[in-house]
Amino acid sequence: VLEINAAARQMLPAFHEHELFWSLDWWGAEADTASVREARETLKANVERCAGGEVIRTRASLSRTGAANREIDFSLIPVRRNGENVVYILAEGRDITSVV
Repeated sequence: VLEINAAARQMLPAFHEHELFWSLDWWGAEADTASVREARETLKANVERCAGGEVIRTRASLSRTGAANREIDFSLIPVRRNGENVVYILAEGRDITSVV
């Protein structure tokens, strides 16, 4: 991860550049549960698929201790150089909690 926007920064109290996206603390104190480990593995697999050129769109449920659960419409979009190799992955998320 090279940078994140303000909305993501609110969810990630301790963001460090160049950390792997799936290892970021999206789940807070809940991070050691089986469901969160499974979500991390799914996220990692989706990043790998996107690195291969596939656009990914899914919904993610984020639950943090002391905060309301959030439903996120989430996508990973490959950014290519000269239409060839994927050089970046753009991760986008929108909080859709109020509409689901």
